[in-house]
Amino acid sequence: MAWKLTITDPSGAYPLIEEHRHFSVEGTITHTEPLAEDAVVTVEVLDQGGTTLRFSRQERKDNRNLFTGCPLLTGYPKGMDDDWKHLKDYGFPPLLVRDLSDPQASLRDATIKCWYDDTSFKAIIVTATDVEHGLLLDDHMRFTDDKGRPYAALPKGGYTIRVTLSARDGTCLAMTEKPIRIGAYPDVAINRFNPPEHRKRMNAWCQARQIHVLNDLVPGYLNPYLGPWFYHMGLLPMYLASDVSQYVDSHVHLFVYLLDESSTSYSTELAFLETKGRVEDPKRLSVYHYDIGEAVIGKGTSHEQNGTIRRFPDGQFLWICRIDLTNFLAKENRYDLSGKSVVQAQTDKRHLVVPAGKPFAITGVVRPWQFDPSDFTLLESNAYRWRNKVASIRYRFASGKREWEETRTLGMQRIDGNPIGGSTLEFYNLFILPESEQGRMVTLTACALDTRGNSHAGARESITFQVV
Repeated sequence: MAWKLTITDPSGAYPLIEEHRHFSVEGTITHTEPLAEDAVVTVEVLDQGGTTLRFSRQERKDNRNLFTGCPLLTGYPKGMDDDWKHLKDYGFPPLLVRDLSDPQASLRDATIKCWYDDTSFKAIIVTATDVEHGLLLDDHMRFTDDKGRPYAALPKGGYTIRVTLSARDGTCLAMTEKPIRIGAYPDVAINRFNPPEHRKRMNAWCQARQIHVLNDLVPGYLNPYLGPWFYHMGLLPMYLASDVSQYVDSHVHLFVYLLDESSTSYSTELAFLETKGRVEDPKRLSVYHYDIGEAVIGKGTSHEQNGTIRRFPDGQFLWICRIDLTNFLAKENRYDLSGKSVVQAQTDKRHLVVPAGKPFAITGVVRPWQFDPSDFTLLESNAYRWRNKVASIRYRFASGKREWEETRTLGMQRIDGNPIGGSTLEFYNLFILPESEQGRMVTLTACALDTRGNSHAGARESITFQVV
């Protein structure tokens, strides 16, 4: 056979695609004869009766008609691809138009969002035009068919993707099909995948528990086509409108680690669950953390310890992970994964010892609790503004007849050579006890507070340590 097509995305033999979202169809073209400049690639979605419900077609190889002037497009930092030449070489179907002199005339036409070169093809399949027709959030693109008619969301069920390579005269050169399902996974994940030790643990942990992690390309997202990753790129409102579809009908498993305030995990995915009132529903959300705060501490030393993944029990919203005895390299709410600022990590909370006059850090994690859905404002970016959130930790120390309080900001930064991101629901707070406390037992109670100074009944924990 002179030509062969292979669908690589959606991945797997019988992939499931979440209801309410657009999806990508990508794959490879192999051939032993030259591929004509005017060959035709058509991507279709068929129902179980063989009727075409969606299609996207490209009639020109390496079509460079990309509307890069779209105000929703986020690209590389200045100086890397300022004229978009490399993006046009790479291909980005959502921005394909018929005529660059009048891009708005065809920008919304979903039937032309297909691209191919000598070795690959890419297309997007639009499920719905807007929220009125079945999207969860407005994708701000509002794709229609070639006659300008809106699409209503593809319902749950079985479908077939068909990709055809044809000559200009309609002669079929190659065709391939893949069955798909539209529906929902029983269990899905919200977690970050950095640094490497955490990524390794998360991949294995999710796989062992059959918790789905979305790795297939979501339309609107632009992979780092020049290699280095700096931040999310592409048509991000479009990407996020589809991303939240994972969290509608599934049990969500949230891992609190490196949950940066600007991350999709926090600003869109967790916020979306807050707006639906599901954050304290144990049937809809389970929340996890490392018992010692990290996948591993003291790596490569005789004091190496591996963290155990722990689920927050119902009713518990704060966990103190450990006390680090530190040197003066330690900084407030900043943890260096190299351990160079830590003299000793104490993870057994039954036996804690703190020297007077020297710095130590209390590190812990807070489980998000349910806020009033009206405290969330959906932005045009499809991220949410949190008007209330868990914001601080109030510490109460009790030593004999003496008691005192200190309040610290919630949120920590991790360093792995360079900063690798903040975590809005973790803390690393430094203290020094005066020499006058030497020889005493101190009880410390940590309590998490929201922006308005309110707490949650389960957002507190007490520990006791000896001052030496």
